[in-house]
Amino acid sequence: MKSSITQTAQSIELSVNQKLEGYSTTEEMNSAIKVSADKINSEVKKKVGEDEIISKINQSAEKIQIDANKISLKGKEINLTSDNIGINSDFFQVTPDGKVTIIDNSASTSAFNFFIRNTENQDNLLMKPNWVMLDNSGGSNRVHLYTSNHYSRISAKAGECTVATETSSGYYARTTYTDGFNNTTVAADGITTPKLNQTSLESIKKNISHYNENALETILNSDIYSYNLKTEKDTDKKHIGFVIGDKYKTPKEVMNNEGNAIELYSAIGILWKGMQEQQKKIEELENKLKEVTNG
Repeated sequence: MKSSITQTAQSIELSVNQKLEGYSTTEEMNSAIKVSADKINSEVKKKVGEDEIISKINQSAEKIQIDANKISLKGKEINLTSDNIGINSDFFQVTPDGKVTIIDNSASTSAFNFFIRNTENQDNLLMKPNWVMLDNSGGSNRVHLYTSNHYSRISAKAGECTVATETSSGYYARTTYTDGFNNTTVAADGITTPKLNQTSLESIKKNISHYNENALETILNSDIYSYNLKTEKDTDKKHIGFVIGDKYKTPKEVMNNEGNAIELYSAIGILWKGMQEQQKKIEELENKLKEVTNG
């Protein structure tokens, strides 16, 4: 174990070193403080075997930099006066007036909300939300990006991404994709797009075989209805199509596996084959008519 003080005209350096040798490991601890006219540096090292942990504080007149695996802030109120603060933690909240509220992580719950509020000069953000929230309430594990007054937000978690805008009746989800000329909008009440392509390559399919069922019979044994959605007005233009329900004649051949939606591609395939069958019957009748005519 040794300690030293080194002094020159430019700086003063204080250091302490302790080395402990055990049966299987060697533990070494070292701390040092260096003071010069323009900055103060402090460093603490701990090395056990090949593993080394280092924490540093570098201070100059312009800034203070802290490097450590863990940084703990304790207090009922911590005031931050900077206009541009970068923070990465799960256990405190930044409020608009620059105060940090410590969230107690000793409670037997993993629920927390972590807020970062944006400032106008924070141009390094690609999207400039008014504030960001990491939400683990109820195990939701969501990230929220909010604009001012919460009128629009982006929420994301594993397997889900929602873009929502607030209206007088609540939130509705909508995502818009644009290339500057064309717009595709995916909303809670429908999809609007200038072109819709369904992939149909052999390379993504299996169990391929000809559909030999009577498509025309399937078409004739189904009903088509006109209707309004419950979210629409009675005076709105009616839609035309299938209705799924016990009292409606909608063929299972055009439904999805869950039986709660229509597979449009399957419906087109049934219609296509039905036209082929109808055309074949027309040709057969034409041939019989020729035979009768020609006697």
